[in-house]
Amino acid sequence: SDDDISLADLVKNSLRMRPERIVIGEVRGEEARDMATACNIGKYCIGTIHALTSREAIIRLQNEPMNIPEMLVNLFDAFIVLKRYHVQEKLYRIVDEVSETSGMEQVKILLSHVFKYDYETHSVRQVNPSTVYRDRLAQASGLTPRQIMQELALRAFLLKELDTRNMTTMKEVATFCRSYNQNPDEAVAALGFNRDELLRS
Repeated sequence: SDDDISLADLVKNSLRMRPERIVIGEVRGEEARDMATACNIGKYCIGTIHALTSREAIIRLQNEPMNIPEMLVNLFDAFIVLKRYHVQEKLYRIVDEVSETSGMEQVKILLSHVFKYDYETHSVRQVNPSTVYRDRLAQASGLTPRQIMQELALRAFLLKELDTRNMTTMKEVATFCRSYNQNPDEAVAALGFNRDELLRS
């Protein structure tokens, strides 16, 4: 954009276009407040911020120069922390933690850590079940929490199956996800499985 137009102005103007999603490359100034306002009126937003932990990200959002009120920070569903580290002269980029906001206690935003990277086994492990987001999904979709968990387990299985078949490029994964979104039964059948049977297993 033109140098005279700030990122905050772009976020504000994007709301006039009735977007489904707003993506901000890096949140570091007053545009953070506009992004939080967009969340408050029901828009889906995603952005990046420099922080070592989910808690540190929340602290940065609440202080200068962003100054987002606690009630609005609580609208952000999840925080995903990416890190780089070296193992035997090789550089790895990993998902260090996945946390979800789980309400407020007085003026402190509560965090529930769902996934954490295990540096000993070099794998991501679940430390807590995702109950907050699961219940939000259930309420929004009309499904039961049990059905949400079954669907999540199915999708995890399908992603592993794509990896097993070496279908790992952006195009291949996006094509499958688009196909699954349009017709889940047909997409699963194309991999040689029955969706209903997988949901019951």
